[in-house]
Amino acid sequence: MTETFTTDELIVELLNARQAPGDDPTALTVRELIQVTGKSAMYITRQLRVLIDAGQAEVVRKPWTRIDGTQTTIPAYRMVEAKLNGDESGRD
Repeated sequence: MTETFTTDELIVELLNARQAPGDDPTALTVRELIQVTGKSAMYITRQLRVLIDAGQAEVVRKPWTRIDGTQTTIPAYRMVEAKLNGDESGRD
């Protein structure tokens, strides 16, 4: 039996992760989202694509240490802050 996991639930997980102590407060990798949701990588990436295309999520780079000890960065995803009153100028 396949469980239903909605895009809204993925948004909630991304937002909740921002508040987790000791973690990067702004982004989660696909691997981290799989651990949180229990869904497959294919499902997560498809839902992320929907969120990115809708302008609700963005891709950032997160530090990572490879198995050989080399420091690199990997893609991570975070929710985009909603602009208040449609003002994108950044003015108060």
